[in-house]
Amino acid sequence: MPHAIGGLARPRVAIIGSGLAGEILAARLTVFCDVTVYERGDSGLHYSPRVLATGRSFGLKSTISYGVGGTTELWRGNLIGLEPEEYGSHWPESCKNELARSHVSVVTHLNGERSRASWFSGQRLNFDVGNLMVRSLIVPHRSPRLSLSSTWHAVSLRANCLVDRLEEHGSEIVVVSSDDSERFRHSVDLAIVCAGALNSPLILRRSDVGSDRVGSCLTDHPMGLVAKLAIADPVRVNALLARPTGLRSLIKVRDETSGLWASFQLCPTHDLQFDEDHYLANGNGRAARPFWRRDLFAKLRHQSYRELWANKALQRHRMGPYAYVLAMLEQEPDGCGSVSTRSTGQIAVSWSISETSIQALNRSLYKLSAWLGADLHLPPFGIASRLWSGAHHAGTCPISPNAATGVVDSDLRLHDRDRLYACDASVLPSTGASHTGLTIGSLATRLADHLIFRFSGRVVEHTR
Repeated sequence: MPHAIGGLARPRVAIIGSGLAGEILAARLTVFCDVTVYERGDSGLHYSPRVLATGRSFGLKSTISYGVGGTTELWRGNLIGLEPEEYGSHWPESCKNELARSHVSVVTHLNGERSRASWFSGQRLNFDVGNLMVRSLIVPHRSPRLSLSSTWHAVSLRANCLVDRLEEHGSEIVVVSSDDSERFRHSVDLAIVCAGALNSPLILRRSDVGSDRVGSCLTDHPMGLVAKLAIADPVRVNALLARPTGLRSLIKVRDETSGLWASFQLCPTHDLQFDEDHYLANGNGRAARPFWRRDLFAKLRHQSYRELWANKALQRHRMGPYAYVLAMLEQEPDGCGSVSTRSTGQIAVSWSISETSIQALNRSLYKLSAWLGADLHLPPFGIASRLWSGAHHAGTCPISPNAATGVVDSDLRLHDRDRLYACDASVLPSTGASHTGLTIGSLATRLADHLIFRFSGRVVEHTR
């Protein structure tokens, strides 16, 4: 593989997938490498494929998207980092220590220079109370539109191009891809699979690389409006949760019994009654075009979603006497599902939510209500029926020290492979109760730095 930068020795890098990790890697590597990005969707029109749920339904919301920008087309751009305690034992120490260095770089890349001040002001407001902590969730005014990124003009972009498999031949990787009418073979020095936690393992399986862990260990963040609170002292609660514009309070709670984390956002509501859950009434795992219209109209029929939507749209976050609790739950790192493909090419997902997770969420809700000085009210049919995918699929190609327990090493290189990497949510060995976007972006930045050093010997510094 060429190591010199410049002239005729620029390394040739293939990036499979144009989502969050793919775009950040392309933006950083194009200065030093000849980058080709493969995207199975179109450069202008996005669509959400139908995913076959063989276990629990993911719910009404579309959770993956094809097209330039990938699933970021469905993403609000909310960003929050993992706490040191959230990583747990499954993460290598090198990742725990290094990812935080990239946070400001990722926030600025996605939201511009103005976001830097918000990031630092949000960090200064953090505080902990035992196994409960309040953190700042960055909520941008507009969702990042990676489909419009200038990065795509600086690389070779192959849209409407499905990567069938990757072949390693000596000092090269051959990317075998196809469009509607033709098959292509493209030789590169190095390939990075960034197709997401559902598609990346399928590409590796078709390539016959990786261990039998590929596609297993699927986790997600079960998420839903699971409880209501009667708040005795709204003034105190609002003071605890106050944040500057562009930031929102996220309360993280660790369950001592299971070690699992949950995070909570409070949403103002008008009473303690529970209406029919919009996912329970309409969610069946289907996704049709245009997916946003189908989802929105179905949800707006329900009072709980109308309240949630109106509060977000009008920036109403101050609590009155009642609050809805929007919960997001960590699943066990060993996974609660798997992903495979049918003979037709359709993605099939087996996913479940364990009783251990449900009980952990229950205990964390009581801890939350006690800290806020509020009475907890649970829905009459239990919280399990109100939990659905948070669209944070992860863990299907996890980081691990060896091939027996995972798929990639701490540098995100496939075990026993020198020129093949994976970088997206599939490599996360655990997720805590934090949105995965900032962690994915930081992993992509760290990998880009690693490859720049590998190619040129140059160490990239990040401003904290």
